[in-house]
Amino acid sequence: MSNQPTLFYVGIQSILKSWTALQLAVSHGFGGAHSNEKAQWFVGAIEQYFNENEALETYELEDMIAETMSSEFDTISEDGSCREVAQEIWNLHRHWRRGDVDAIRQRLAALPCVNLGECVADSSSHQADADDEGTGSILQDMTLSSSGNVTSPSPDDELEPAAAAPKEDMVDADGFTMVQTRSKRKGRR
Repeated sequence: MSNQPTLFYVGIQSILKSWTALQLAVSHGFGGAHSNEKAQWFVGAIEQYFNENEALETYELEDMIAETMSSEFDTISEDGSCREVAQEIWNLHRHWRRGDVDAIRQRLAALPCVNLGECVADSSSHQADADDEGTGSILQDMTLSSSGNVTSPSPDDELEPAAAAPKEDMVDADGFTMVQTRSKRKGRR
C-alpha cells in the first residue's frame, strides 16, 4: 500500500498554502502551539470531506472551511476568501475526478505565493490592543486588498484628535444628515 498523497491532496495543500488568512493564522499561532500541524490536518480533513460527501456543493465546502477556521484557528474571514478557496478546491476536485492532470498542474502553478512580510499591523492600534488584551489582536486593523496584499492604515493617514479639523455635517439631496463614525476609543472598552 502506497503512502503517496493523491494529486488532489497536494492540490488542496497548495491552495491552502496560498491563502493569506490561513497562513497569517498559522504564523501567529492562532491555532495554538500546534498551528502548523492543524494546518496540515486541515488538508486531510478537506480531502476526507469530499470522500464522504458524493455530491458536495461549493457552499457546503465554504461552510466547512469557515467553521474550521473559526473553531481551529480562532479566525473569521470576512473578506470572501473562504468562498474563493472553496471554489478553487471544488474546481480542483472536478478536474481530479475527470483525470485532467494537466489542468490541475496548470492551475496550481498559477496560484499566488503568500508573502507574510507584506502584512503590516497599525502600530497605534497594536499598542492599545497590547494594553487591553495582551497579544492576539494584532491583525485587527489589517485589510486584504483586491490584489491579495494585506495592508493597514498608515500612521501618517491618521491625525491626532486635537489636530483634526471639525468636519461639516454632510446633507444629502433628500435633506438627511450623514452621520460620521467616531474613531476607535483607546483605553477602556
